[in-house]
Amino acid sequence: MSKFWRGMMVGAAALALTACEKEPTGQVAAVVGDEEITLQQINGELAALQLPVGTDEDAARNIALNRVIERRLLAKVAREEGLDQTPEFFVQQSQLIDGLLIRLLSEKLRRGVSVPTEADIEQYVAERREAFEGRKFLQVDQIQFPLAGNQDKLAELEDDQSMDEVAQTLNSLAIDYRRENTEIDSTMLGAERLRQIEALPDGEPFVLPGPRVVTVAVVTGERAASRDSAGVEPLVAEAIQREALGDLLKSRLDGARAATEIKYGDGFSALENPTGAGSVTATE
Repeated sequence: MSKFWRGMMVGAAALALTACEKEPTGQVAAVVGDEEITLQQINGELAALQLPVGTDEDAARNIALNRVIERRLLAKVAREEGLDQTPEFFVQQSQLIDGLLIRLLSEKLRRGVSVPTEADIEQYVAERREAFEGRKFLQVDQIQFPLAGNQDKLAELEDDQSMDEVAQTLNSLAIDYRRENTEIDSTMLGAERLRQIEALPDGEPFVLPGPRVVTVAVVTGERAASRDSAGVEPLVAEAIQREALGDLLKSRLDGARAATEIKYGDGFSALENPTGAGSVTATE
């Protein structure tokens, strides 16, 4: 064996040894097998955890890290069983990637939305006087779960007549969700949607769609609120910005649709109202 090839083999062996000896240093919090978990990934996990206020920061970071580790290990098991090569995987992978890109686009556009002025807020309230005059807080039993990867499973919820049935269906579909008792400000629903919710039979769930999260809830009670706009300025400002973001997304969508040739197969066609209910341009 020539010295050249011996040197190449020694070098390759050294690289392999180095790869096997990765250590969690600097921006790396842990190494799972040969995969690094970075502090940036932990911060992203923390944002999704929504831990109680006052949780110890170091403990929270450790919880987030171990959640990522568990996910990596289970994903490794799934790959070993060949699940990353199934048609179901590729369909849901596409949905998740699309959802992530849309979320990043939304965040980018949101940064360009101006903060509403006091005059903007007053005008918004004046144009929705009916909603503000009947303002109240709906007390709800609420379930939320991510939309991405679950669009094709929503039909399974259509026959559910209670929140327990919704939870059972989501459990059977292995969809992670969060259930809590909370309140919804009626002014954020709008007068028409509020009327639809109030017309439902007692105990029947309703759905509030969003681009990233699906909310299913049932009204358990209500309490009166101020009849004027006092105290709701932050909520109104958020609603104004949300509508502005929706307009920006619709504009970008319309531009992309006009610039792209779309061919429909037999039995399919463009919608008369392509940005209506259920559109990705809806806002949470």
